[in-house]
Amino acid sequence: MSIRTSIILVVALAMVAGYVFFIQLRQVEEEEEEPPWFYNLDIADLTRIHIEDSAGNASFHLGEDNNWRIGDPEGIPVGLDRWGGITLLLTGPRSRRLLDEQPTDPNLADYGLDAPPTVVEVDLKDGRSINVLLGFATPDGSNNYAQVEGFPQVFTVFSGWRESLTKLIDDPPYPQWYYNASAASINRFELFTDEGFLSLIKENDEWRFNNEEAALVDPEVLPGILEHLEKPDQELVLFDTLDLTPYGLDEPVLSLFMETQKLDDEGFNVLSHTRYLVGGLTEDGSAYYAQTVRGEFPFPEVFTIEASWVEAMQSLAADYPHTDGTQNAGP
Repeated sequence: MSIRTSIILVVALAMVAGYVFFIQLRQVEEEEEEPPWFYNLDIADLTRIHIEDSAGNASFHLGEDNNWRIGDPEGIPVGLDRWGGITLLLTGPRSRRLLDEQPTDPNLADYGLDAPPTVVEVDLKDGRSINVLLGFATPDGSNNYAQVEGFPQVFTVFSGWRESLTKLIDDPPYPQWYYNASAASINRFELFTDEGFLSLIKENDEWRFNNEEAALVDPEVLPGILEHLEKPDQELVLFDTLDLTPYGLDEPVLSLFMETQKLDDEGFNVLSHTRYLVGGLTEDGSAYYAQTVRGEFPFPEVFTIEASWVEAMQSLAADYPHTDGTQNAGP
């Protein structure tokens, strides 16, 4: 091998070695610059979540069936479309930065951590509890000061982490079959029973009969009508069933169609059309079986609605004339 060739190979080898060293050094620097974990848990260890904020509080429990439930271990199952990444969020956010290793009491007041406005409690299977304290927002509003109770360090955590959790207080992650409409969100409803039916629509904040005459609903009677539409007590019976006959849902005794309006996360009005079908009485007579239909397809869950609510709706339909002058066609 010539001297010239040897020199070229040595130079090339040096360049490659230098490049590899530079890349490795950069990777080490990047690893060192990664923000620390605020705390870190295994998602399988979570059993209870409680969120306390100035807006109120919300609790979620892992039930014996391994499904997360709202309120208590026997409560309504969470809607998986909304619950999705909540438990993953609670396994521990990565902090934006470690702010203070040993804060003094006056410092904690500056961070809002002497009396934190938001507290998130996470219970684990081994009996431990992690209390996460969230204080004031940072000056730019993009983070919150945060601390794990019992540990002195103060971190900053992305403000979206807090917002995702506190939103569960005002807007619980109910499943899609769950009747959760408030009178204020309803634009139109149609109530069909064996005894009669009633169809009303809201236009310009006024309720009218949904027919050609479009007569105004008596303002003295309207509050009583809307009160009937408020959320009843409900309980899940089955997650999935193909045979609706045992529940009387093959020939429902009541059908309630509703158009509701709700603001989404971006501030746009979203309309939803939902129908609730009510079948037979439970064995003890305290409730009726029910099923929810969205669009053309029913959800597979069968649940119960308190009997007093169903019977009040039946009376409501029977007390008002048919709104289109025809005979009742039934649910």
